[in-house]
Amino acid sequence: MSMKATLDPIKLLMKNHNYSIELHDVFLSSDSAEDLLAYRRADLIFSFSSSNNHSVACSLYHKLPFVLVCREGHPRLSENPTREEILNENFTAYLNDENSFKDYQEKAESLLTKRNIVYRSNSFISLLSVIGSSDLIGLVPAPAFEQYGPALNLRKVETDIQLPSIDIYMMYNRSALNRSAFASFIEEISLP
Repeated sequence: MSMKATLDPIKLLMKNHNYSIELHDVFLSSDSAEDLLAYRRADLIFSFSSSNNHSVACSLYHKLPFVLVCREGHPRLSENPTREEILNENFTAYLNDENSFKDYQEKAESLLTKRNIVYRSNSFISLLSVIGSSDLIGLVPAPAFEQYGPALNLRKVETDIQLPSIDIYMMYNRSALNRSAFASFIEEISLP
């Protein structure tokens, strides 16, 4: 999720609603997210998976775009490499078992067929660091590249390949809307 998409709701809660925040950055299955909401262990969850549970309100919050990146000074990739040149490189890949993320991975695979993935991690920062210090290339969230790219010696690989994005969903227990501060907060962050 972009830094702005993540930080804006947090800043809004602290500033306008006097909430204290406890953030757990974990990947949950939709079942786990629903359990956390049902048992009031979480008020709000952002997830790659949507929910169809009738007690959970779920809406699309953000479309996370991805970009193809390499390190500055990559020895083989020009400013506008061909698909063939891109596919001749070794790739990184993000590890995530959520079904919605698997859909993203399948779309990426159909666009970059038979790419040679030699490094996998469940940390985008790890992927960015490895790309910045090697000749590997990879698909990373555009906001992560924008935030960390300059510090990690990365550059965007310009390509005509339309890279997929991934949907991020916002979920909360419908009964939480009975609290006026929470209802107001949800209304504010749900505005287009």
